Amino acid sequence: MSEPIIISIHNYKSAGVTFYSIIDRQFKKDEILNSDLLGMDDTYLMLSQADEKIINKIKIIHGHFPFGLDRLLPQKSTYITFLRNPIERLISDYYYCKDFALAHNHSYASTMSFKEYLSCSDILNIDNGQTRFVAGGENVPYGDNSIEMLNRAIENIEKRFSFVGITEKFDESLLIANAVFSWNQYYYTSKNITSSKSYDFDEETWELLRKRNFLDLQLYEYALKKHAGDLKKIPYVKLKMILLKTLKSLFVVTKSIYAPVKKRFFR
Repeated sequence: MSEPIIISIHNYKSAGVTFYSIIDRQFKKDEILNSDLLGMDDTYLMLSQADEKIINKIKIIHGHFPFGLDRLLPQKSTYITFLRNPIERLISDYYYCKDFALAHNHSYASTMSFKEYLSCSDILNIDNGQTRFVAGGENVPYGDNSIEMLNRAIENIEKRFSFVGITEKFDESLLIANAVFSWNQYYYTSKNITSSKSYDFDEETWELLRKRNFLDLQLYEYALKKHAGDLKKIPYVKLKMILLKTLKSLFVVTKSIYAPVKKRFFR
């Protein structure tokens, strides 16, 4: 019996690019559908029109899309995602979109202050964006989120998600993913990191940040507790953490040596 297809929801600025580098090693090219490259609309169109034989080859779909993609698939599926501290995520999202011309919200962030960005009702994904994606409530009007959406997100996680990682605990999350899916991934380098900036927001801005994330903050606390419980179930977890950190360090050193050699001799 074939394994269910994995649907990987990539919340903006939550280590999704780093996680994709692991997916890219774990699966063959024709087993991956990267919606981040294809785009959400074209992904939906492709899945609704593609031959079933083509879809049956796919083992994982990764991208910026909300819960609900399984309705387009003929085979069984399971969801995974990473959640990040909502306050840090939204700050990172703003500066990333402001500085990177191809970013999803660049047209807004490049012309707005952070406070204006947080108050812009056109940008739905800054209004409890992680809860929206996990609940499948991406079209709920700005400011109309309610506790029902949070409850739906938690219910989806409990019933349909095999794995929920925590960005700030990426190493531990990778061990959980290894255990859940019988992977053997123990090294990586962090990707698409927004340069850290010092910020000194006034209290009104901090309050607006909390308001824009009032559901995400509760979802994140729930996910942290779930993550801790999932980690406790892994045998020899301390030894595996040592192995992961050792191999990751070796990978970074090896890559730093190999890159200039490759550039010099293998152009």
